[in-house]
Order: sequence, then C-alpha cells, then structure tokens
Amino acid sequence: MLVLGGTTEGRAAASALAGRDDVRVVSSLAGAVRSPALPDGEVRIGGFGGAEGLAAHLRAERVAAVLDATHPFASTMTANAAAACAGTGVPLVVLRRPGWTPGPGTGGTGSPRSPPPRPRCPACSPVRPGGSC
Repeated sequence: MLVLGGTTEGRAAASALAGRDDVRVVSSLAGAVRSPALPDGEVRIGGFGGAEGLAAHLRAERVAAVLDATHPFASTMTANAAAACAGTGVPLVVLRRPGWTPGPGTGGTGSPRSPPPRPRCPACSPVRPGGSC
C-alpha cells in the first residue's frame, strides 16, 4: 500500500496499516518540510515525476493500492495519482478532510485571525479586485 501522505490522517492510516503482517506500507512525503513528522512503516521522500513517474513506481514496486491522504490543496498530486492509478489499474482511495465550517468569531471568512471582509464599493469594483476601497 502506498500512502501519499504528509497529513495527520495519512500518518494515522500508515500507523494502522503498518501493524499488519499482510500489508507492506510505504508512505510518500513530498519533501516540502524540513523535518516532517514521520509515519510508521517505510517512508520515501520526494516527487515521482508526474503521473507517468508515479505509474512507473506503482509498476516497479508492485503497489497493490494507493491511499491519497495528501493535503486538500495538493490538487496536482491528487490528479497525478488518479491518472497513474487509472493507467495501471491500481485501486485508489482518496481521503479528504471535511470542509471547514465558519464558527462564532470568524465572520464567515476564514480562521478566527482573519479580518472581516471589507464592504464592496460598486463604483470601485470594476477597477479594484474585490471592489473595496
């Protein structure tokens, strides 16, 4: 099982699977963090070279399944995994965090640290992105 990780969920999945005798778990981390929290099991760090490189890796390592537990903003990796798995016939499971729901004190715009949105100015909107002045 190849776990495309870098998330808490990816580490948890790797830990749960690493204790099994019938599954070889290899977690792949992008390498964007200097000192990543390493998951249980084997770890590889670095890219694959796009969908074609990932497909070649899946074939060479005889990967039985891929778990995409990447960050929600890692859309390129998710697209590459989908293409590589489709091209090789390797099953793909995509794990996604639930969407963020605004809570009290957020103003509905972001984290509690985000400022409230500026009012839109109809006169400026064609000139300034967001239409605020």
